Amino acid sequence: LFKINPGKIVALFAEPDYLNRIRKERLKALGLNDGSSYADLKRIIRELEYADQYIKKLGCRKLDITNKAIEEIASIIIGWQSDNAKKERE
Repeated sequence: LFKINPGKIVALFAEPDYLNRIRKERLKALGLNDGSSYADLKRIIRELEYADQYIKKLGCRKLDITNKAIEEIASIIIGWQSDNAKKERE
């Protein structure tokens, strides 16, 4: 990733409580215990903190996808990429 132009990378993240709910639902759907470490809120917070450090090192954009539809996320990313392409042409 460090060899790629950071303007071409978008890091997606979500609020910890949102990820917690999604992970618990996913575990239930798979017939697994929703109390596993995968859905533990403290673990999710640590994962997000680690990811945030990595994102800062990359220098890429960060998009909060909490409660956003896939179409909205795609629209934002396409807009950013269009802006980057315009800047490269200038």
